[in-house]
Amino acid sequence: MQDFHAQTGQVEHPRRSSSCSIESLAVELPKLRRLLLVAYYFPPQPKAGALRPAYLARYLPDFGWEPTVLTVDYPGDPPRDCHVVRVRQTIKTSKLAKSSWTTTPRHRTKAELLVRGLARSMLYFPDDAVSWLLPARHKAFQLCKETHFDALASTLPPPTAHFVARTVAKGFQLPWLADYRDLWSGPPDPYFERNFGSIRRIVSYAFERWLLKPASALTAPTRAHAKALGQYFRFPDVRVIPNACDLDVWKSLAIGPPPEFSLCYTGTLYPNLRTPKTLFSAVSRLRAIGDPAAKDIRLDFYGENPTFVTQFASNYGITDIVRVHGEVDRLSAMRAQRNAAVLILLLDTDGVIDRVEVANPGSKVLEYAGAGRPILALGSKNNEIRHMLDTTRLGLFASDETSCIGAIRNLHNLFKQGVYRPAVNPSWHPYAPRDLAGDFAAVLDRLTAKKLKYR
Repeated sequence: MQDFHAQTGQVEHPRRSSSCSIESLAVELPKLRRLLLVAYYFPPQPKAGALRPAYLARYLPDFGWEPTVLTVDYPGDPPRDCHVVRVRQTIKTSKLAKSSWTTTPRHRTKAELLVRGLARSMLYFPDDAVSWLLPARHKAFQLCKETHFDALASTLPPPTAHFVARTVAKGFQLPWLADYRDLWSGPPDPYFERNFGSIRRIVSYAFERWLLKPASALTAPTRAHAKALGQYFRFPDVRVIPNACDLDVWKSLAIGPPPEFSLCYTGTLYPNLRTPKTLFSAVSRLRAIGDPAAKDIRLDFYGENPTFVTQFASNYGITDIVRVHGEVDRLSAMRAQRNAAVLILLLDTDGVIDRVEVANPGSKVLEYAGAGRPILALGSKNNEIRHMLDTTRLGLFASDETSCIGAIRNLHNLFKQGVYRPAVNPSWHPYAPRDLAGDFAAVLDRLTAKKLKYR
């Protein structure tokens, strides 16, 4: 693979040979159309949300599109095969949110909730990447003045990426594809109000309707996402483009028997939404009854807010078997997954889950799929991931302490028998990154063919 350029400049295209014969000089290669892709999350960031735009950057040239990726500055080198422009975020406003992390939320009066919701809305609206908005907008305008782009795309979360794209779409009258990996403000139900605050959700919804007016097309990873976007923002045709799974990236990593019965989680946790409560409760119960699985089990957590995990572990009396590693780079996370006996998939387990999130398996399960380890997913009873695991045979599903205990026992028995890899359904073929890029290219082709600027 060729080198990735992390600065503004001319792009090298590894799929087009730089050497050519005299005869080939007379044949002009089809001209690539240029795409400006606004993606806050992009490698080397270890977030699962960085994978979707990374696949686009890598494979869109195969379909006639030359992407320039506008992303946030992040330590480490970007990947390869694309032109990347990184913009420094002026203030790390994500630190403001850490004060909300608590394992035992206290009861608040309506007045307190009102003030708290207003404060959250004002301090970091539309999200904790807001301080990236103006620098990214400035760089985007500079790029558009220097280079002719045929189209524009952005991927959310965070919503800030769409705000940047909107200004570019309006300023340069470019067709804009707005991609949603997750929803932002709606639909209006307790799920969103609990996690974002009622005032913020109302304000966000009003802004989002305004935000999407210049968008030429919307894309989303599931039918539930697409239906919600179409209904609440009056888009007649939201294109479903599923999340992809890149199995090839695992080929360079050796796989062997795990050294211990360790359960590994890599990802982000959210208070009152996605927590290890059910898992820790089950493990604590197994220890209390002296179950053999509890004697062997170890729990590894990789991700932000390690204090949140240790506080939960302390609440359940299992700090001696919980190992917290903090956020690591993607390669280290993949090695940790390969070294584990079981991979933990924590879905939105706490409180009321809305119909959209229930139908959203997310992208983490696809990241785990290539690791070659059984998955233990925890979520609400009717979550789509349960059907997916049953169909693919990638792992087991649990919705409460009792079912989690049963799943851990089953997985421990397999471990003791020397069975370390799931018996994946041979007919299951995940959606590939190149397929994802091809479907995005088809939408972009339609937008540019029809010369759709903005609605």
